[in-house]
This record gives sequence, structure tokens and C-alpha cells, in this order.
Amino acid sequence: RVILSTAQQSNSYDEAIKEFQQELQIDPTHAGAAYEIGQIHRRLAQFTKAREFFSIAVRQYPDFEEAQIGLGRVLMALNEPKEAVFHLEKAISLNPDSEVGYYQLSLVYRSLGDAVNREKALAGFRRLRGSGSQVENKFAPLVLRLDEIFPAIRRVGGGAELFVEGDHAERRA
Repeated sequence: RVILSTAQQSNSYDEAIKEFQQELQIDPTHAGAAYEIGQIHRRLAQFTKAREFFSIAVRQYPDFEEAQIGLGRVLMALNEPKEAVFHLEKAISLNPDSEVGYYQLSLVYRSLGDAVNREKALAGFRRLRGSGSQVENKFAPLVLRLDEIFPAIRRVGGGAELFVEGDHAERRA
């Protein structure tokens, strides 16, 4: 992961690919390494190569939700939406709270002209979005606190500073 993060920052993925390929040489069943190589190729819009590595990942570990989504996304990019449906539905069956899975599935159904299933997928996405997804739950306390602070800052105005400590806010000129 560190290698991949460094590679992303420098936009040079070659070193990361080499490291993950070495892991695959040591252990050809290493679904995680295959997935990471697939992700790199997808980011580089090398969809055929990405498909190859995502396919390895899901073949080795069929319950790998992220790999199923990655393969579905790549199949869409390769204009193979019917095949993409299978992998995205599999991802959602593995994790019914997958916002990304539902959203990507809605895009596939849109490309297929299937309005009914597109709306079902969008409904799943909206349900998760509206019910407080993992991301929203993680940041909810911060957002609530900012909602309390920002109106106070706007009210202070005029070059004064607002000092906030715990539940106490104080205006200082």
C-alpha cells in the first residue's frame, strides 16, 4: 500500500506494478496483489490489462467485493455491460451496503436501456446515501460541530475572532 501511495503521488506506477507482480510470482493465488495491479491499469485507462488482473483476483477469491466492482467497471469501459451486471450484482450480494456497487450497477443498466433495474439500483444507492452510509457516519460528528461553529462565525463578522473550546464559543475583538 505504501508503494502504491507513493506511486500515485508521483504518477509513476511502474514500481508498484513490479512489486505486486513479484508478490504474484511468489504466490499466484494472491488476489490482493492482482487486484492492486488491476486498479493501477484501470486508473491508467488500460482496461484490457485491468480486466486480466481483476479476473485473476475474482477467480482466486470470488468473495472479494472490491475486485468484483473493479471488474464490473472495467467491463463497462470495454463495452461489455451484460458481463458487468454479473460482477456488480455479485459485489452487492457480498455487501448490501455498497454505495459504489449500486451506483456502478445503475450506470450499467442505463447503458443497457433498462430503466426499471436502473431505478432499483439507484434506489439502493439513495437508500444508503440517505440512511447515513459508513462515510457519512464517520464524519457526522464533525459535520454537526461545523454546522454549529460556522453560523457563529458568520454572526461575529467585522474582523472579530471567534474562539471555540468544547461547547463554549467566545468572541474576541
